[in-house]
Amino acid sequence: MGTEAKEQEQQLIHKIPALRTCLLCVMLDMAGVGLVIPCLVSLTTSLGATPSQYGLISSLYGLGQLFGCPLLGSLSDKTGRKAIMIASFVGSMLAYGLMGVAWSLWVVCVARVMVGVMKQTTTLATAYISEITNPDERTGAMAKLSTMTGMGFIVGPILGSIMARYSLRLPFLLSAALFAIDIIVCVVFLPNVKPDPNLNIMFDPTCPITGKRGVCIASQSEKEDKELVEAHTKPFAEANGTEVAAWVLAF
Repeated sequence: MGTEAKEQEQQLIHKIPALRTCLLCVMLDMAGVGLVIPCLVSLTTSLGATPSQYGLISSLYGLGQLFGCPLLGSLSDKTGRKAIMIASFVGSMLAYGLMGVAWSLWVVCVARVMVGVMKQTTTLATAYISEITNPDERTGAMAKLSTMTGMGFIVGPILGSIMARYSLRLPFLLSAALFAIDIIVCVVFLPNVKPDPNLNIMFDPTCPITGKRGVCIASQSEKEDKELVEAHTKPFAEANGTEVAAWVLAF
């Protein structure tokens, strides 16, 4: 018992700083993305892009996300969230830095694909927070994640539009700098989290009534099946009438 209590205490000590560190990284990440939003059209136009070419360049980000999200998500399941989150920040820093010094539209295209593939911060942060929070506090933590995301998108475009008055490339370079800060914060302060294999046995979608692996309706005897179904449909019968409950039981 003493060892278990000590482990719980250590988890409590590290959980709150880990959550705050993750939220800080997300806010800086989204601020970095927001910085370039007011400037991307002007930058591509200055490099000779037509409206149709700009539309194509914008879609490259989504194309990168299509491949990057499942790839990095799968890797984070195997290696832990921290390493892949750092890789995501590194890729984003290089991509936005490359856009800041882009000398042709092809360079911008490469950078947009790169950032689309590598910038999976929201996906990784959502998984990270779900693994360091208890079920009863997870909704509140996810709400904080959405709040920090919104704050980043508020601050970023405002700063980007101000800086664009002096240089179209300055917001991209500042965005790269914010991702560099993210890397440092993540490396120094963010604890690593690996998926808990025990979570796989908490709910089994093939057992829709019990939700527990090994306690499926199909795995019980006929008598146990009936008793289990009746136990789960009794509240429904009391609320909706016995005829409807009987139909559910027969089904």
